[in-house]
Parts: sequence; structure tokens; C-alpha cells
Amino acid sequence: MTQSPFFVAVAIITALFGLGFLLVPDAVLSLYGATTDDVGRLTGRFFGSALIALAIIYFIARDLAGGAALTGLLWAGLTINVIDLVLVFMGTVGDLLNAVGWASAVLHILLGAGFAYLIFARPAPV
Repeated sequence: MTQSPFFVAVAIITALFGLGFLLVPDAVLSLYGATTDDVGRLTGRFFGSALIALAIIYFIARDLAGGAALTGLLWAGLTINVIDLVLVFMGTVGDLLNAVGWASAVLHILLGAGFAYLIFARPAPV
């Protein structure tokens, strides 16, 4: 996969989760078997707003032509997906999340693999 379609896909996925956490955090968390209180809802909304901002950054970055900005975004994308994979794994194994946690783990593996590919394996631009 090339950079532009990957970043567009990541932006869409990130925006959808962001909107979910911003607008209906209880519904999103209930998919994972989690319940929350007012503080959890507020925290979910803060998380949602951050995901929306990240989606905008990824969408704008779709056409970056190399350089430090692209390198930084790729490493940040890989880092967040590796950390989130560990957190989702811990939450699912620790019975904080239901089996949907495994679907999130797969999503983080796929996204992390995409970022890793763009960092390490893609051909250099000509």
C-alpha cells in the first residue's frame, strides 16, 4: 500500500472512533463490555477530540513528500499503535474488555504494520 491511501484509511478509522468517543462514549465503551461514570464519559470525550485532531493530521499528511514531518508522523503512528496494542491486550486478558478487545488488537496490529512498512520497507522515492 502506498502512503496516500494508507493515511486516508487511517484518518477515516481514527475519525470514526473519535466521533464515537466524543458523541456517544457510553455506546462505544459498551461494545467492549465496559461501563463508565461521568468522569469516564468526560475522559472518553477528551480522547475522542484527540482522535479527531489526529485524523485531521493524518488526512493532511497523505501527500507529504518525505522529510522530517513525514518521518515523525510515521514513527508517532507506529508508537501509538504498539502502545495501544499492549493496552488492549492487557485489558482483554485482564477481563476489563470483552472479546471485542481482540478485534481492536487486530486493528492495531494492521495499522502498526502499515506504519512499519512505510518506515522500513517501502521503496525510496525516486
